[in-house]
Amino acid sequence: MKPSKPLLILIIITTYLVSCTNETPKKILVNSAAIDSAEFLEFESIKQTDTIVNPGDYTFEAEDATISGTLKTEMFYGTPNYGESPETDEKEYPFILVLDKPINVVQTNSKEGRDITRRDVNKIQLATEDAQQLKGLKGKKIQVSGQFFSAFTGHHHTDVLMHVNTVKLD
Repeated sequence: MKPSKPLLILIIITTYLVSCTNETPKKILVNSAAIDSAEFLEFESIKQTDTIVNPGDYTFEAEDATISGTLKTEMFYGTPNYGESPETDEKEYPFILVLDKPINVVQTNSKEGRDITRRDVNKIQLATEDAQQLKGLKGKKIQVSGQFFSAFTGHHHTDVLMHVNTVKLD
């Protein structure tokens, strides 16, 4: 069986990349066939380059970041089908902070697969243990402090969320 052109190109490129390292060849699976890693680059050998954190950027690992904006709620479809069946899906109204100006939230720990750098973020969903404290602040300019994290469930409606520690009027 003759390999496809994209596979040949991938093998050529990865063979070159692997030949630049001093690793010993290992067997890996590609389309259920075992081949030497000298012929194909393993995912584990791909390393993320260091991320540059510019002044004014935030990080996912920050102990306590402070941001400000206007608190709103937006309607999103939830379970069971998250908008595929609007007539039967639940409606969710999460608290969204519309930021005064866009921010960058940078991933600096390459071991974390979920948190990836997000640039020009202008909306952050707020996660809090005490939703009552936010209800009376809808439509107002507020300042919140907490830790950023990336969306990882169907109930997360912005790419970046914040676990809120403190809230105050701005």
